[in-house]
Amino acid sequence: MTFVLLITLLCLAVPVYVYFGYPALLWLLTRGLPEITHRRGEHKPSVALVISCYNEESVIREKLQNALELDYPEELLQIIVVSDGSDDGTDEAAKEFKDERILLIRQEGRLGKTMGINLAMEQIEADITVFSDANAMYASDAISKLVRNFADLDVGYAVGAALYTDGNQGASARNENLYWRYELAIKAMESRLHSVVGGDGAIYAIRTKLWEPLQQQDINDFVNPLQIIAKGYRGVFDAEARCFEETAGDFDREVARKERIVNRSIRGLMRVGQVMNPAKSGVFAFEVISHKLLRWLIPLFLLVGVAGSIVLAFAGFGLFQLITVGTLVILTLTLVGHLSDNRNQLPTWIATPYYFVMVNGYAVRGIVKAVQGRTQVTWNSARNTEKGNFRVSESVSESERKLRVLQFITPAGFYGAERWVLAMANNINHDDVICDLAVTRESPDQDLSVAEYYPHDHGQQVHYLDMHGRFDFRVVGRLCKVIRENQIDVIHTHGYKSDILGLLAAKRAGIACVSTPHGFSGDVGFKLATFIRIGTHILRYFDQVVPLSEELMEDMKRFKVPESKTSFIRNGVDLTEIDAALANLPEDRGPDTDSRIIGFIGQMIPRKGIPDLIEVFDQLYQQEPDLRLQLLGDGSQRQELERQAAALSSVNAVEFLGFRSDRLALLSKFSLFVMTSSLEGIPRCMMEAMAVGVPVVAYDIPGVDQLVEHGKTGLLAPFGDKAALAACCKQFLGDPELAATLSRNARKMINVRYSAARMANEYEDLFRTLTGKAKEIPSPQMDAN
Repeated sequence: MTFVLLITLLCLAVPVYVYFGYPALLWLLTRGLPEITHRRGEHKPSVALVISCYNEESVIREKLQNALELDYPEELLQIIVVSDGSDDGTDEAAKEFKDERILLIRQEGRLGKTMGINLAMEQIEADITVFSDANAMYASDAISKLVRNFADLDVGYAVGAALYTDGNQGASARNENLYWRYELAIKAMESRLHSVVGGDGAIYAIRTKLWEPLQQQDINDFVNPLQIIAKGYRGVFDAEARCFEETAGDFDREVARKERIVNRSIRGLMRVGQVMNPAKSGVFAFEVISHKLLRWLIPLFLLVGVAGSIVLAFAGFGLFQLITVGTLVILTLTLVGHLSDNRNQLPTWIATPYYFVMVNGYAVRGIVKAVQGRTQVTWNSARNTEKGNFRVSESVSESERKLRVLQFITPAGFYGAERWVLAMANNINHDDVICDLAVTRESPDQDLSVAEYYPHDHGQQVHYLDMHGRFDFRVVGRLCKVIRENQIDVIHTHGYKSDILGLLAAKRAGIACVSTPHGFSGDVGFKLATFIRIGTHILRYFDQVVPLSEELMEDMKRFKVPESKTSFIRNGVDLTEIDAALANLPEDRGPDTDSRIIGFIGQMIPRKGIPDLIEVFDQLYQQEPDLRLQLLGDGSQRQELERQAAALSSVNAVEFLGFRSDRLALLSKFSLFVMTSSLEGIPRCMMEAMAVGVPVVAYDIPGVDQLVEHGKTGLLAPFGDKAALAACCKQFLGDPELAATLSRNARKMINVRYSAARMANEYEDLFRTLTGKAKEIPSPQMDAN
């Protein structure tokens, strides 16, 4: 128990030292030291002001006007705007200014702020470079005050005071302002002792000659000052060099910003690790360890300290019983804040613990990602601007009869559910319905193709909802905001995650909610299986559940969804898209004459049964070596499948093509489409193959049997019977006339039963029934005679 006591006390002492002990030590060490002003002079070097921006159209004009009005000799000031692939009109706004001092540098490909600054520094010849953000408005004398510090030849960088404002004075703004007042006091004392630790992206300057190109993952206003310290220079803080900018004003975006900063700063500090060595950087090592490193590690110390306190509390230690009770109170207040509809207007006694816990929680995520080698190099503005996390919503000026539907999906790729959403958006009656899309953004490498391809030509919008972690209930509040601002009548969800979050949002917002289950499977971990189970059990609380297949209709009974709440609307494929794509293909688009292609499109996951397809193909290849196998898609099983194929004699005939935007063109080249799934709804990829005119072979399972009638629209083999599957493939490959006949039958069947236009019309009728918004029928015009 003594060991636990010592470790707990040590872990709890670290936060106390960082927040209170370190500032107190700085105060003691700097007492009697001269003010830094004695080293300043009337210094007027040439200056380059670098403004980094990404989609800052709403503020860039004001920023450039502010820069042009600075009280600094015009002939000594150059203004460089670095646009990191902005696509909102930022570049065009900057070009409106004809002043020759302004230079626009556009970086293509969205490579991140740091790479943009590297690009700008290649063109700068000024003595001093000042770095700024697009929303940081400088006091007229800010640059003069900042550069005067370079009269001292020991100074390598100078940092100004960024003063944060927020007109609404929300809880996030209040806490951010409190934090920055505390930070500014520490910076002033560090500057007197040795050097201010780090810069401030809104307002800091360096001697241009000291610049070193940064790595893409570096955070420029931290790593760059460290590099300058490592060269033997100092960094100073000048409280009179001021700029003003709004705080994020929003808890969710602010804590996400903290995660990114911690993640990239830890990696940066490790890269310039010599600054933590007192033998090389002197007292600065004490400053950077105390101010930065230990502060970033506080959440880890707190986790261990709280765990130890609980153990000691049960052992009867009175002090730790108080600490445990205090921790419970803080966590309770945090939960209250988290569940609040408007976290930006929390009272201070709730906002402060909530802000503290959330920031430290996200700092842990940043640390974990740094250890894993994961870094976010691009950024989005954390401010509540007109073009923030959500697309700007235009006011509704159309007839009230126009129904507004929100499709909500948490994309895991570009699969059946995502293509279903696109088919719905393209085929809904746009004269009567506006069909928006909401998608969650969960990771930098997430496939958001569904949002990129979503049509915008009928007033439809895409709303991006940032989600931190695999399951983030704060999305419910963001969904409610989208529903409220866009006057949504119905939310339509797809998949267990969107079902859970969408249902909660719909109930809170008081609108109708519809779910379309696309299938339930499989081989997943315990945590995911638990969420899927929750998702199936909440279906009974939807206003209507519309499964994709008759088999799934049977599942609804098992999940105790009332019969009155279930409807069956047959799935549909977007024939307009397919016919348009085929019309653009060459006349000889059919199967290759030199080789015949067996193909599959879909997720590479266990329930798709792709190992059977690869094995059957290898058998066919032994007899007909002109065959090739093309697999389009991706998934958790891809590497295993590649290893399987590599061990077979047909390895050179098997192609893993990944996701392809030209899937319809590739599909039209198939001689056969083969599906070996164990579980399906109504497979969209098979519908597309039949619509394109490719003969299909599949295992006979529920869902597939609604599309393929053996011997009429395709060929079926008993599930798991690979010999029978191979025989079906041989039958088609050996009888082109049979393949052509069944393909024509399949296309006719798709036209009649599985068109997306028919599907969209049936959904519109359902939405109108749920909302009571019947379609208006124009009154007949009466002849005056």
